[in-house]
Formats: sequence, C-alpha cells, structure tokens
Amino acid sequence: MARRLLARECTQKELAAWLGSEHHIPVSPRGVSRWFAGYRKQRRAALNQALVEINLAEFRKRNPDATDDEIFDFGQRMFSLLALEKKDIKTWATTQGVTTRRRQVKVSESKRADESAEKKAKIAAVTIASNDSENDGGLPPETVALLERELKLL
Repeated sequence: MARRLLARECTQKELAAWLGSEHHIPVSPRGVSRWFAGYRKQRRAALNQALVEINLAEFRKRNPDATDDEIFDFGQRMFSLLALEKKDIKTWATTQGVTTRRRQVKVSESKRADESAEKKAKIAAVTIASNDSENDGGLPPETVALLERELKLL
C-alpha cells in the first residue's frame, strides 16, 4: 500500500485507513503526510549524496593532481547547481556564503603570513646587524653609540 502511495495510486487518507484496519496502527492522514514528506526528503538527500559522490570520483579520476582548493571549488559548484535545479534559494545562498567566507579567511591568512614574513625579515636584519657589529654584546652600532653617549664613555 505504501508503494501505491509512492506511485500515487492511492491517497494518504486511504493509506491511513489501511494501516488502521489491516495493521491496527492508528494514524491520521496528516501523520501519513508528515511521514511521506520526510521519506521523500530522505530519498532526495540520498540520491543527491550519491550524485555528488559519483561526480566527485569522476572529477578525481580526471584530475588526479587536484588540490584541496580545486576539489572544494568543484563541490561548491555541484551544490550550487543542485540548489538551482531544485530552485532552493536558501541552500544556494548558503553555498555562496561558505565560498565567500572561505575566500575571506584565505585573504586574512595571506595578510597575516605577509605581516609575519615582514616581521621576521626585520628581526633577521637586526640580528645580522648585531652579529656584524664589532662590539662584544652583539648590539647594533647605533645602540652602542647611544649607550656610550649616555654613560659619557666617549
């Protein structure tokens, strides 16, 4: 009988009546409706997951050297296309938001890496200057001159 409902050969009301009379399961047509909606949603999700997995396997086969970013971008395109196909604006917007946030994080990480590299370069320059100075303390010449002036050693 449930198969007949899936094939649209019976109504939810008929299925509810059948469950009550044949299996002694009291359920309203509304309960059948809720179950049926959840069942269809699970089936669609399973089909979409299988579709994504198959396409991802094909992508990896065609692009064995693909980076994580390329695989991520491919997945985002897949989710966007599925959302557009289903006219699911909320999922499409979420997918776009994830892509945007990921790009923002990459820009922030790049800025931090650049700033860190600059700081390391400055520290290295000071260290090299310190090591090249002719004093025993390893201080840069400007610092030595300042200390000697302050201590009136000159």
